[in-house]
Amino acid sequence: MKYTTKLKQVFSNVFKSQNLDIGGEDIMTKRIAHESDKPWPNPSPIKAPDSTVIGLSEEMLPNVLYKYSKDQAYRFNNASAEFVVSSIITCASALIGASYKIAPKEKDKRWTVTQALWGFNIGEPSLLKTPTTRVGINLVNFAQNEVINPGNVIRENEAKIKEKQIKALSAQAYDELENGNDEAAQLLFEQAGKLKESIAPQRNVIINDCTPEALVMHLESNPNGCLIVRDELHGWLSKVISSDNTSERSLYTEAFEGSNSYSQKRVTREKVDLALMHVGVLGCIQPDRLKPLLKGRTNGESNDGFYERFQLAIFSNTKMKYTDSLTSDTLQNKMEHIFCCLASLKEQNINGCANFTSEAQVLWNKWASQQAEKTISENPNMQSVMGKYPSLVAKLSLVFQLITEAESQSDYSTFTPSAKVSHSSLEQAISFSELLLSNNRRIQEFVSKNNDTDVIRNIVNKLEKLPAQFSQRDFQRKGWCGLNKAEQCEPILQQLESMGYIRKIIIAQQGQKSSERFLKNPNIS
Repeated sequence: MKYTTKLKQVFSNVFKSQNLDIGGEDIMTKRIAHESDKPWPNPSPIKAPDSTVIGLSEEMLPNVLYKYSKDQAYRFNNASAEFVVSSIITCASALIGASYKIAPKEKDKRWTVTQALWGFNIGEPSLLKTPTTRVGINLVNFAQNEVINPGNVIRENEAKIKEKQIKALSAQAYDELENGNDEAAQLLFEQAGKLKESIAPQRNVIINDCTPEALVMHLESNPNGCLIVRDELHGWLSKVISSDNTSERSLYTEAFEGSNSYSQKRVTREKVDLALMHVGVLGCIQPDRLKPLLKGRTNGESNDGFYERFQLAIFSNTKMKYTDSLTSDTLQNKMEHIFCCLASLKEQNINGCANFTSEAQVLWNKWASQQAEKTISENPNMQSVMGKYPSLVAKLSLVFQLITEAESQSDYSTFTPSAKVSHSSLEQAISFSELLLSNNRRIQEFVSKNNDTDVIRNIVNKLEKLPAQFSQRDFQRKGWCGLNKAEQCEPILQQLESMGYIRKIIIAQQGQKSSERFLKNPNIS
């Protein structure tokens, strides 16, 4: 059979690289036979790729915090130092609580930021999340025993005395009422009421498990705030993000702000009014268990800023190794002293508000302006995260400043901050926020890429239902994983080919237009 010169050239270009004849035989049969004879690779493992994150460096933290975190991480088989840092910062902010805040802006001093921070450490079970997260918790417990509990004993004894006085005043008031002296009774009741209000509550920073009602009651007696600690956050998260617990989710969302008032009324007990709520959260979680939280955020079911409040989220894949190392006593003593200083702020009834030094204010103004521009250029998911970074950087700068000042304080019981945040502390906060942002990107990309990975895995398991040679249209008609449009199928087929599960071929027959087909890798198990 004769061909035109142009058609011959087309066939020559298509098959030249394969050394195929374009004579009178069935070209499709030759093409498929030739492609089938080519060696097939072993398919690539199906797993989501890891995004890179910024590593921890010395300029990101106060010197003592950096050295201590590295020392503790190395002690735990060279675990993630970022896990330790996240734990310490979250715990330090909980001890500071409502006793100290910062006004970042130069002119608008009405905008103040309190120290409520939420952190969680994300990683597989083998990464020693629990012991590294316990580092900060142990420091809080030390300060609780050393600084807060002695005050609790004094407060408890004072409360017992005042309760007796209140009982006596109430008894006198009722006697006056019986004698018809209403005015005298009223004065006695007022004295009893003022005495009751003066009773200082017991202070306990850490709480592990509680109902929303119990949390509000705990905050009523702990106005400086508290820290919810869960070794495994999955159970707590599952409950809070459930559609049946919208009121509980709202409670925690408001408590993150650290300065919102709150009123709770229940039929079974007295109404509780809180002047402010200050709640920190700290725990660990495995990567796959983050999916429900982030998927709900992506599809709009739970896009209320709840996830964005976990600003100290660390997603580690640290390469661990066996170590046998003692903790540095010098560093341990310094960090315990620093936490005692932070705990003493409330014990001394210090309520302060810090400002930036003039040098730091210039840096803040420049960074905040650039941050606003960067945020606008990001995708909506990242915008909601980065939109909270000005308050995050302000919080971090204050924590770093207080840690630096506390280290040089000889007596924690007289620790009084300078109320000025330095250029150095702000620089550290900005630098550390970049590390946190890179972790946040990795978390969101993990869920996104993991979704693609689930699709690939699902389809590979179903490839046997396709013929040995199939077209994109054949694949599209299956509608697997909701892939029923050409623009959806093309990237998945390309990914399957790049991973070695399928091979694309171009085939042509005499007098017909060339077309694409796919062959399946016979090595798929």
